[in-house]
Amino acid sequence: MIAYAASDLIWSSRIKSTADALGLPARRISNPGGLEALLDTGQVRLVLVDLEAEDAQAIISVMRGPDACESARKTPTLAWAPHVLVDDLENARRAGIDRVLTRGAFAANLETILAQISAKS
Repeated sequence: MIAYAASDLIWSSRIKSTADALGLPARRISNPGGLEALLDTGQVRLVLVDLEAEDAQAIISVMRGPDACESARKTPTLAWAPHVLVDDLENARRAGIDRVLTRGAFAANLETILAQISAKS
């Protein structure tokens, strides 16, 4: 399963439809508590975080913060933002997010990124 936080319906729809096309379950994260509940299932293979999403920093904290559980720390993470948000991109890297991309790079590679997760299933 892919868990994702997106700042708008366009990104949410794009991620969900790409995952669906690959036969990969995808669930939108509405808040950090929802992410913790998904992680507890043991089925989350990747967490995607739009750094413009309302709860992006709280979600990053759940995944990589000092109180992050072992399953969260082991789950791969990817964050993205517009290239002009240099500080946000760098802060995500410093927080321990596994892969940080500009929005353009994320858009161009979304299908490949999800296909790699699907192939590991």
